[in-house]
Amino acid sequence: MTTKIRRLTAGGLVAVAALALGACASWSTFPPTGGGSSLSPGLFPAPQVMSAALAYCHQRTDPSSPLVYNLPAGVSEGSWERIGLLLGEGARPMTADDRNVWSIEQIRIRGNAAQVDVVYLDRGVYQLATVHLEKPSLRPWRADYLQRWWIPVATPVANDPTAMSDQSDQSDQSDQSDQSDTSDTSDTSDQSDTSDPSDTSDGPDA
Repeated sequence: MTTKIRRLTAGGLVAVAALALGACASWSTFPPTGGGSSLSPGLFPAPQVMSAALAYCHQRTDPSSPLVYNLPAGVSEGSWERIGLLLGEGARPMTADDRNVWSIEQIRIRGNAAQVDVVYLDRGVYQLATVHLEKPSLRPWRADYLQRWWIPVATPVANDPTAMSDQSDQSDQSDQSDQSDTSDTSDTSDQSDTSDPSDTSDGPDA
């Protein structure tokens, strides 16, 4: 009987210790913040968490509008493509001209729990909300509830690396065209300068 009690007591202490460690574990975040570990946005389960949070926030705030999404700066082009596939047809990355968007500001994961801060447009004002998610055993990540903060925030900036690369290429082409135009003008001016004004006034001697 005493041995059985000791075993039960030991088992209880182990369970309490495990719970305490879980409660004390810090959040892994992206973008990283002080006091926690850094999270890689391209590795499981970050893409699954972000796509689930975007879909849930869109459904709860403005499901009649297309899902135009934005991710934090520093997320790779491959991760953007993967999240787009997880979101499915109809979803697309934010461009500089979009206003009605769902923009992820930060993702936090700790064990089977996650939180994702999302900025969305509500009656012309960008607001902040947090999507709380959980990972049931042997099942995909799922959103649990949406916490609206009703805090006005700044207008999101498009971070899609593909769009940013295209804009950079267009800017480079424009610069090259301007340089070419300037060079052509200079060449025409040089040719005019090399012509001898006396050629038009001199004639054969009488």
